[in-house]
Amino acid sequence: MVCEAIRRALGTEADIDFHYCADPREALSVATQIKPTVILQDLVMPGIDGLTLVSQYRTNPATKDIPIVVLSTNENPQVKGQALGIGANDYLVKLRTASN
Repeated sequence: MVCEAIRRALGTEADIDFHYCADPREALSVATQIKPTVILQDLVMPGIDGLTLVSQYRTNPATKDIPIVVLSTNENPQVKGQALGIGANDYLVKLRTASN
């Protein structure tokens, strides 16, 4: 749902090519192939922990320098510090909805 909202918000921008990876376990491979200028990633995903994925991006030569913005409903400063400590460039708290 969040991805769709972001896609719609950015869809009118002519110079933005938005890619979405439905399976987070394939995200590193997709990022290596498409060479994004920025990675926008949730922390809570099926099949892999978001912090683990940030670490994988940082240890991969093809993605180690790509800026990563983490999205989360978690406002805990310790989680934010952990994300930034392992290599995220920014941490944005997304709004909670009734389904979150």
